[in-house]
Amino acid sequence: MRLPQALPLRLGLLPVALFLLLGLGAAVVVPSDYGTDPRPTPPDEGPHLGYIEYLATHWRLPVFYSSSDNYEAHQPPLYYVSCLPAYLAARYAFPGPTAGLSRPGIVLVRAWTVLLAALTVWLGWLLGRRLFGADSVLALGPPAFLAVWPGRLMIVSAVTNDSVAEALCLLVFLLCVAVLQEGYSPRRMLVLGLALALAMLAKSTSMAMAPVVLLALVMRFGSRRAQALDPQAGRQLASSLAIVVACVVLVAGWWFGRNQVLYGDPLAAEAFERLFSKDRATPAYFLERGVSGTAYYLLVAVNTALSFWGVYGQANVYNPSWYYVLGFAVWTAALVGGVWRRGADRRRPSIPTPPLAKRPGRKAGKNAPQRDPAEGSAAPDWRGEAWVLVWVLLVLVVALFLRFNVAFYQAQARYLFAASGSIAVLTTLGLARLTAPERQPWGLALGLVVVLFMALWSVVGFASLVAAHYPPPLIGG
Repeated sequence: MRLPQALPLRLGLLPVALFLLLGLGAAVVVPSDYGTDPRPTPPDEGPHLGYIEYLATHWRLPVFYSSSDNYEAHQPPLYYVSCLPAYLAARYAFPGPTAGLSRPGIVLVRAWTVLLAALTVWLGWLLGRRLFGADSVLALGPPAFLAVWPGRLMIVSAVTNDSVAEALCLLVFLLCVAVLQEGYSPRRMLVLGLALALAMLAKSTSMAMAPVVLLALVMRFGSRRAQALDPQAGRQLASSLAIVVACVVLVAGWWFGRNQVLYGDPLAAEAFERLFSKDRATPAYFLERGVSGTAYYLLVAVNTALSFWGVYGQANVYNPSWYYVLGFAVWTAALVGGVWRRGADRRRPSIPTPPLAKRPGRKAGKNAPQRDPAEGSAAPDWRGEAWVLVWVLLVLVVALFLRFNVAFYQAQARYLFAASGSIAVLTTLGLARLTAPERQPWGLALGLVVVLFMALWSVVGFASLVAAHYPPPLIGG
């Protein structure tokens, strides 16, 4: 559904405000009694707080030596450094026994994490404007879904590096789409390289963005078609790769060098597997108890699907069965819309490309800023390539997640947050295409209202969920 003019950029503040309301509510209602009653507390929140406390006390990075109290010390430091002002203020105002904080202090640090996670919602709005068009109501779909997705909401409202890692991964992806649309400029490549480097300093799972960046650059500048259209494409590819790699080496290289010196591995992966395999569930644990390999991966798939919509606390606070039925109904609607409608018209989700003089948030006119010829021109089918990139990112992150579950049993959807942008735009597309073109916004709105209800149920009724002790659906308990 097209509007006479572009949606105002400030409209994206609505889903951001909704997320802040829900996220701050979750930060307040979720308990933090890690010692006396850890079951309903967020996963790994105590060790994340311990990392921040160590930085604030010793002013140096911790060393990963234990799979118990110190087990987040292998994480890159960006999130924890960003938390220092909020943590120091909280420790001064609300001192206590948990990492130097009392309950209000922990909520204050959680609030900072919610603010970081709100950046993802805003970036989802910018991505929606590019992929669906700034004059399409569907552009509101990705930020709205990210704002109310309960499985995400309850994770990023706790103290966790998932918030900043997810935001930076989505920023990298948005910049890749911008490269496909607008072509080369040294400044754009510099920003892309810096964003990728910062993402790598936020969480190790952000490494998944590196091949996505490479693919985007190759599609834009390295294909035969690109080089036939622009004789400078090969030179622009080399320049882009040089700038991005230089940014990663200069900004994030020290972290990988430190890991190599301390652990003999740039990613500290060997040390992680060695320490965690001592007291964490692994596939061998299940196989020794008669579970087949197929059954093991089915268990991973089922529990990951449940956690996508919401398994809280230490991955043991479940919702009632009807709640997951709603979530799976949204998935089914999105799948039917994406596949059935796709098969009906056999077209990509095509939206007319705006003129080069127009960019999201700008009005075109005789005085509108024109593109510098040195920046290149838009690829003829940049949106088709962008949707390929959407799928590649999702498939890559899922593949890495399954690879991780070869070593450890970690059936939690938060490991998929690096692909939050892909998940949001594909959900939007599927829900919208379930109905006729002129009614697409209504199909999308109906699906989002269902997800909003699930989010409100999770936040408002969290204490009741903890007390009810619902068994795990599908697998019993």
